[in-house]
Amino acid sequence: MTEEPNLPVPVKMLTTHELAALAREVAYNIRPLAVILPDYGITQAQYNEYLLVPFFKNALEVLIIDWNKATSTEKRLQLQAQAGLEDALPTLAARMGDKESALPAAVETGKLFAKIAGIGEQGRDAHPGEKFSIVINLGEDKTLKFEKNVTPDKPLLEQKEIPDEPS
Repeated sequence: MTEEPNLPVPVKMLTTHELAALAREVAYNIRPLAVILPDYGITQAQYNEYLLVPFFKNALEVLIIDWNKATSTEKRLQLQAQAGLEDALPTLAARMGDKESALPAAVETGKLFAKIAGIGEQGRDAHPGEKFSIVINLGEDKTLKFEKNVTPDKPLLEQKEIPDEPS
């Protein structure tokens, strides 16, 4: 019978879900480790002990490789921008409400907040319309595809009512 080495046991035991989330945050390297660890209620010494836990060590290695792939550039940029924006929102909100700030700057900040909140001006893809599509696979890389845009030309509320019976 082989004896397992006595590994130091962290004071706070994290769940598997928490370990995976911690590994993801460390791999993404968006926030400094000194800022991340208090969110999980662990110290640097406890984190160093978690690096010896096979699940955490493997998860961290896989996430670091995945995060640094050339194909994940867009995802990295999106998450980094989102994190930066989240950190800056309280400052932006305070400056937007500051009576000493220039009105155009406050309005632009308000537009940004509206866009993030999903309210205000709608973009082109806000209501993309309805599309009906049928795809028939005939085998051997042959397919037939039929598409029809069924979006009404006018919004339904603006159309005149059609009588129930013809006159």
